[in-house]
Amino acid sequence: FSSRRRHTRYGTVTGVQTCALPIWDVDVSDTAEVVTSSTGVTNAANIIGNSDYDPADNTTYATINNNTSNNVVVDMGAVLTSSQYDSLRVYWASNTTSSSSIKIEYSTNNSSYTNWGTFAAPTNDPVTETAFQMPAGVRYVRISYASGAVARIDAVMVEKWNCVSAQP
Repeated sequence: FSSRRRHTRYGTVTGVQTCALPIWDVDVSDTAEVVTSSTGVTNAANIIGNSDYDPADNTTYATINNNTSNNVVVDMGAVLTSSQYDSLRVYWASNTTSSSSIKIEYSTNNSSYTNWGTFAAPTNDPVTETAFQMPAGVRYVRISYASGAVARIDAVMVEKWNCVSAQP
């Protein structure tokens, strides 16, 4: 599934602040540490770090060329769990006026992968944020070209969200 960050208000029940309609804030985030890729991927190391996509600056993204054997594997550095993080996010875009699709999979051992699915970036979307609920364990994220235009991968991040009081 895909989502954008959402900020709403909190509620109070019998004097206790609840997060029924929370104000969410990222408490902890982490980014990829190592990236390996097939020959059809350029600038793979640009995936490391926070999301900073700029379509005019090819140092802010990796390009996965349009062949289904082209992929990039992102190593998060250790097996991360759902008790540590709430979500895993892939920031990416299509590089033309045509849409692009990528396949995203995850693994704990870099040999047996679980398919998260195939996702599309709309035409002329400046950056697509594809987010997943954190699985029981993930260390490696494999992103492959699926169809359409060349895909630009900006960043892979994990995040832990907390309910934040609107009061100082």
